[in-house]
Amino acid sequence: MKKLMTTAALFIAATFTQSGLAGTSCNIIVGDSKPCKHRIKPNSLFRDGDGLAQMSPKRCAQRALEYYRYCGYGPYKNWVGAYFMKDGQHHTAVTTNGVTSDVHVINRVGAFEKIGSIKVSK
Repeated sequence: MKKLMTTAALFIAATFTQSGLAGTSCNIIVGDSKPCKHRIKPNSLFRDGDGLAQMSPKRCAQRALEYYRYCGYGPYKNWVGAYFMKDGQHHTAVTTNGVTSDVHVINRVGAFEKIGSIKVSK
């Protein structure tokens, strides 16, 4: 599962770099293991509608788990990522599998670096 979470973070970075999403925003991506029960397709990338998440990296990070639960995924069944951009620059990313959430930041050389994992509370 660790490899899946790292792959998810790299996928998020590549996807957002290619998509050209800019400004200060919170963007969500749903993993490819299975579709979300609420008609969000696998590998969907979209800007989150939560106004506070658009301004706060912490709130944006919380949205990954909220979407994971909204989609009805069980523990380890898929992944969801939340990616925060500030002033058009990569800032932070969080990927969750429903059990742990991995937190990544952009390091000095411009690459994602995992800085920790948080156990998800029920």
